[in-house]
Amino acid sequence: MEILIVVIGATAIGVVIGGILARVFAPRVPMILALGLLVLAAILLLMGRQAQGWDGIGYAIGALFVATPVAAGCGLVGLVAWYFPRRGQR
Repeated sequence: MEILIVVIGATAIGVVIGGILARVFAPRVPMILALGLLVLAAILLLMGRQAQGWDGIGYAIGALFVATPVAAGCGLVGLVAWYFPRRGQR
């Protein structure tokens, strides 16, 4: 149950960062960041496969419980901001 706190917290951080980026720059910026974070998660998983023992588990935890929820939150906000633009910008 405690791991859900980390995942939900990471998702909330991704939503906040994505909202700020979508508001200040453009809706595609959080989606690009989310894509970059997913690439980072894939690299971490590949590095974890090469490592032995607890080192590999550490890479997997970093990828699955930190990078992926932040990417999901950030990408979701980017998609919502892109699909529903502000009323004055239509």
